[in-house]
Amino acid sequence: MIRDAYGRSLATLRVSVTERCNFNCIFCHSEGAGRGSFDELSVNDYDMIAEATSRLGLKYVKFTGGEPLLRSDLEEIIHSFKEHGFEEISITTNGFLLPERTEGLKEAGVSWINVSLHSLKRQRFRRITGVDALNRVLNGIEKALENGIEVRVNVVVLRGINEDEVEEIVKYAIGKGASVHVIELHPVGNGAHIFRERHSREPIERLKKWLEEVADKKEVRELHNRPRYYLGKNFVELIEPVGNPYFCAGCTRLRLSADGKFYPCINVYQTHFDASRVLRSGESREIKIMKIIEGILELNDKRRPYYMWNLDFEAKGLMVKKGIQVGRIGLPKRAKLQFRSARVREGRPLEA
Repeated sequence: MIRDAYGRSLATLRVSVTERCNFNCIFCHSEGAGRGSFDELSVNDYDMIAEATSRLGLKYVKFTGGEPLLRSDLEEIIHSFKEHGFEEISITTNGFLLPERTEGLKEAGVSWINVSLHSLKRQRFRRITGVDALNRVLNGIEKALENGIEVRVNVVVLRGINEDEVEEIVKYAIGKGASVHVIELHPVGNGAHIFRERHSREPIERLKKWLEEVADKKEVRELHNRPRYYLGKNFVELIEPVGNPYFCAGCTRLRLSADGKFYPCINVYQTHFDASRVLRSGESREIKIMKIIEGILELNDKRRPYYMWNLDFEAKGLMVKKGIQVGRIGLPKRAKLQFRSARVREGRPLEA
């Protein structure tokens, strides 16, 4: 298994297949890209990327956007990764186009689908997404479940908008037979602009307390050291890019933007490998694949946790010890903010 200089494995690939979207979510981070107009990669391009990353031992891929279902050839892209031995293939979608695509996605080899559902109230949903489409999204979730596809509902916690219905969304999803990702607002993209006004830890901490009491089982995933609570056969997973100091220590992924650039982190744009130049060269397929492999290996050598922690380190008013309060967690400069008082409970620390 490939590891970076900090001992983190490289196991997952997050692929933005388009920047186009039919929603306009107020917190959208655009996968950290937002590069404007360009030619999207072709199915053949993705086939070479699938082969290159498979040779490196990667077995898990998530397709995102923009809205990935705006690509009519998404099923072909998924099939390419399946053919190259990827064991887990998922997509993150706003769900608007899902009712018509579930059968094709299942046939292509999708393992599960993440569907964004940030409110169960029609007007709130429209306020968050810019589209009056709650019923259609709910229909998409049900269609996917009816076709035997595992569904994981994504809900971003927004202070003053949906913080009072997080538990309700969790109960709705579990009741339908779906799992849930409860996501802390991340100060990237549009999220950076609204972070001061809309970020809140309280609903997540409240939910965590409830889950500690009612969950049948709890585990911490390697990816981002995310705590996962099982309620029957389904689960609630907490994704806390700000509140969990061990989040970056558990990052196992590379990101591929829709214009063909590999990035080591959603917070880092200067460091990247431009695979599009290789893909558009006149060289043979095998040479292209080998150059992509070389580019990824070089980029992996530059991977590092965006937030650095040490259990025995104290500087600038910051100290981390398991089970006590953490003060002054630094955020990206773009956000120009500081988040205070996150509680460290789970995960493995990174020795900086």
